Amino acid sequence: NMPTVAFELVPSARSAGAPKLLAEARKVKTLLGAAGILDQVNAVLVPQIIAEEGDRPVELEDKLDALEVQQILKPELPLSYILTQVTVFTPLAELKKRILALRRSGVERTVFVGVPRVFREEDVVGPYPSEALGIFREDMPSRGVIVIPTRPDEAERFTAKLTAGANFALCQLLFSHSILQFLRALPRPENEPELLLSFGYVPQVELKIGLIRWLIRDAGPIVEAEMAAVAELAALPYAQKKQRLLELYKRIVFESQGHGFRIGLHFECPYGLSEPAAETFAAMLEVWSP
Repeated sequence: NMPTVAFELVPSARSAGAPKLLAEARKVKTLLGAAGILDQVNAVLVPQIIAEEGDRPVELEDKLDALEVQQILKPELPLSYILTQVTVFTPLAELKKRILALRRSGVERTVFVGVPRVFREEDVVGPYPSEALGIFREDMPSRGVIVIPTRPDEAERFTAKLTAGANFALCQLLFSHSILQFLRALPRPENEPELLLSFGYVPQVELKIGLIRWLIRDAGPIVEAEMAAVAELAALPYAQKKQRLLELYKRIVFESQGHGFRIGLHFECPYGLSEPAAETFAAMLEVWSP
């Protein structure tokens, strides 16, 4: 298995349709190409967007479905696709159809996602990710889960998911070294799953909108420190920002090795890819590439 270097492309609004999505894909190709790293990116991660909490700082319009996105993008970006799939809000029979539709479309990697932070108990009609891993063991070659190192009890949760059949994991955006303590404390997994470490660029607009801080808010001092780091990064001039992100990347990618995981990468720009972001990712890949 080739190590993953994934770039995340968020589904565009259904009202804008395929043209907006293709324009975004071409912009990504242009910017990654100009930064000299287009040929290093070998996967596209497409999240399934569900209508979530009302306090989201950016209005959530009705989005294209992740599978439609993959089908639209495949000719433009003929790479491997990783799709996230929220399992809890879809009844099992429907979920089975969905997984088979993903396979028919050539998708071999799915990240099973659980409930959002705020949800109604009665909306849970499908399996939790830990159950879905076992149910779809035969149907989906690569079964992934989300890992949030800053969440209390995450070590037990994550270990249970690996035991249940996860063979890769996707981190939430990393803005501190807390993942390193997390990995040191984990029992060493047996089958060497792939761990996709997530890095993002923090543009100045984050100070005004706060989308990244909204995405990673959990309780606890580690998260508070990360939120403060995000706000600080947003305010820095480009050269300093790039330097600080690079130092974080360097320490995480080198020290996360040797814990029983194959290391892959996931790059994410919640506000969309920009030239400074592409150049920062290029500098990261120059330091270390899987």
